[in-house]
Amino acid sequence: MYLNIRLFINIIGIDDSSTYGGAAVGLELETREEDGFLRINVFGAFPMQIPDAVDAYAQISTVAATSCHTRFLIDVRAASNRMSIPAIFEYITLAYPDKPDCSRTAVLELPEHFVGARFFENLAQSRGRIFRLFQTEAEALEWLLSDNS
Repeated sequence: MYLNIRLFINIIGIDDSSTYGGAAVGLELETREEDGFLRINVFGAFPMQIPDAVDAYAQISTVAATSCHTRFLIDVRAASNRMSIPAIFEYITLAYPDKPDCSRTAVLELPEHFVGARFFENLAQSRGRIFRLFQTEAEALEWLLSDNS
């Protein structure tokens, strides 16, 4: 089953008017239920402004919560834009509640974005998340479907 959701997020400083009109940039999520987990493929441009990123997180969280899964594979390799290290810190502080749920999340990321992604991973883990970063799907699935932290 596929579920496509298009999030239109206003991002200051990026003009993508030929595609979405004005400064609206779309973040597209494609979800697919797999055996034992929910796959979320992310396309488009990540929000670069903190309030927009918090809104996007809330929408992704809603999709995850309504899926009835507790294990998620999120593939962000096809998405563009990444936040700076200070913005990641602010984003995690604002978007992630102090009381985590029991979900387990594996994220696939490109090597060129690993510095910021690893910082994100460390912050998420320090806030009690079962969250790991991977470059290959095989490694991600091995961890995601195991009971190892």
